[in-house]
Amino acid sequence: MLSRRGMLAGLSGLSLAGCAQHPAAPLPVAGPDPRIDYDKLANPRADFAASLWPSVPSLRPGMPLSLAMRSSIAGYASLFAAHSSNATSQLIGNRVIGAGETRSVGPYQAVPPAGLETYILVVTRAPLVSKATATGPVPSKPARLKLDPAALVEELHSVLAPHDSAHWATAVVSVRIEPA
Repeated sequence: MLSRRGMLAGLSGLSLAGCAQHPAAPLPVAGPDPRIDYDKLANPRADFAASLWPSVPSLRPGMPLSLAMRSSIAGYASLFAAHSSNATSQLIGNRVIGAGETRSVGPYQAVPPAGLETYILVVTRAPLVSKATATGPVPSKPARLKLDPAALVEELHSVLAPHDSAHWATAVVSVRIEPA
């Protein structure tokens, strides 16, 4: 029978071994545009977690940006972008993601104007269906949406909110595009 100290040592060794398999900790980034209510997409009642982090906290136009995403459950990941130009796009749609799996997306090239690029990860237990999502097959390149950032948030909120909160989770991260 293991002592409490032996069990704790074993558990801490397991957790350290698990950390070595994941990418580096997320970098600090700028907060989302305060004029847009991204908090509407938060789901504190979700019984799983979605995580999203950028390869860099800021960049200049022309520089590449990759994003890493993770879900604590197997599900469908959709990734949206609210650009500093006030345009929006869907970067991926309903991509299957495994439980605990980290997926890298991109690289995407930063484009002017300077400002905040905000990325919204939505992970669902069933495919996401919305007028904000591109129709047809999963886009192989970003699909431009006919919504401004505030309308994108409203559309995603209206699609997600009526569903059981155990069935979806989101993560929002912003990256600053510096002047050229």
